[in-house]
Amino acid sequence: MKVSELSGALLNYWVAKADGLHEPRIAEYTDGCLHCLLPGQQVGENHWRPERLYFPSADWSVGGPIIEREEICVRTMAQLRTFRPGERCWRANHYHGEYLSTGSTFLEAAMRCFVKSKFGDDVPDEVPA
Repeated sequence: MKVSELSGALLNYWVAKADGLHEPRIAEYTDGCLHCLLPGQQVGENHWRPERLYFPSADWSVGGPIIEREEICVRTMAQLRTFRPGERCWRANHYHGEYLSTGSTFLEAAMRCFVKSKFGDDVPDEVPA
């Protein structure tokens, strides 16, 4: 699958993989929508962190630190034919322009760029549930 076509739960899954997070998966959550989930973890001798949602392509508290750490530059650009007329388009680049991506939101463009910098233009179609 083309990284440029990733969005939603699939994009979040590949961001988790690119960031080295342990065993992300895609599943239908309690709201009936597909989400990327991270497994629960033991965080102390008697404490356990439950399974949690992971959505860096929509949550600044998760995507923002990745953008800063990876030094991804994002800017708005003129609309492209692939987006609906009047819809804003964003362009992200990483490593001095070596990896370029676009998206309909700032975070979507940046997270596509991050995934592309780790895996290239394509990722496997099959994602474990």
